[in-house]
Amino acid sequence: MKLKILFILLLYSIYSFTQETYFPTILGESFCPIEYVSISDNKTIIKLKYIETENNSWVSFSKKTFLQDVASGKTYAIINVLTSRKNILEFDKHYQTKGYITYYFYLVFQKIPSGVEEINIIENIEDGFKWLNVIINNPDNNIKSTGTGFALSSSGYIITNHHVVENANSIKVRGLNGDFSKTYNAKIVADDKNNDLTIIQIDDESFTTLGTIPYMFRNKTSDVGSNIFVLGYPLIATMGDEVKLTNGIISSKTGFQGDITSYQISAPVQPGNSGGPLFNSKGYVIGVVNAKYNGAENASYAIKINYLTNLIDLLPNSVKLPTVSKVYGKSLSEQVKIIKNYTYIIEIN
Repeated sequence: MKLKILFILLLYSIYSFTQETYFPTILGESFCPIEYVSISDNKTIIKLKYIETENNSWVSFSKKTFLQDVASGKTYAIINVLTSRKNILEFDKHYQTKGYITYYFYLVFQKIPSGVEEINIIENIEDGFKWLNVIINNPDNNIKSTGTGFALSSSGYIITNHHVVENANSIKVRGLNGDFSKTYNAKIVADDKNNDLTIIQIDDESFTTLGTIPYMFRNKTSDVGSNIFVLGYPLIATMGDEVKLTNGIISSKTGFQGDITSYQISAPVQPGNSGGPLFNSKGYVIGVVNAKYNGAENASYAIKINYLTNLIDLLPNSVKLPTVSKVYGKSLSEQVKIIKNYTYIIEIN
């Protein structure tokens, strides 16, 4: 068990599955507007948008770039710089950006401590640049992390991962019936830390129903080579709140180091996919996505759905799983059109 927990922790590296994202207020002007500040377990990432220009331009960053805590004056060193169009930039090297093309840069720093509300970003060179009073703790968008969940019953029960809601002060759900403008409060009603599964329930006066669940659950273990697909909401700060589809096959009936509770799948997943449903080609739920292995290509993991059975038995009210599927026999695109309204964004504060 210790090994499994250690493995999960190792997966969440620079783009962590647990990630605090702030959409900052910026006082003062800069040639690179800041899109967001992301604080993970051991990194602080600043996303910059390079303004489009009519002519080609040049940009460079150096190791003299640093974060400064406005309150204390303490500084934090830059580790590296990534870009949306290149991999990792070399320090002190000029890069040409083409006119009319938007470039995004990701400045990766040491982690700043919790509680810091204003930072400066300084490039300490002769003709350098400076962002003043970047307020990162915007109360209107103070979401610690996000994940995915999907409907278990019309009465408001939703499946997600234990690690998605662990240590949550509050849980909110968005995307009911495809409406992302409204959030609903939710609470944990059953939890299985060992298998990384949790059932939450909508706990909101304005809630009525999730509707008739259109898919069925398949407890039988799927074969290696079976076609599968995943729905979820990865990296919503940059990729938006439209549901994302990835597909692939079952690569193994066991997970990391032979873990019999999980499948290894080839469908790519990203931070935010955790808690999302894994479907077979016929539209049956066969697993719950919970991890990826950064040390290999297309190696993701999902908990087998039969480990959900005991958790359902712990619910305060009995739940009858769907016995009719509205997606069986339909094409993948038709399945997604139906299922996406039952796949939700889970927001943790």
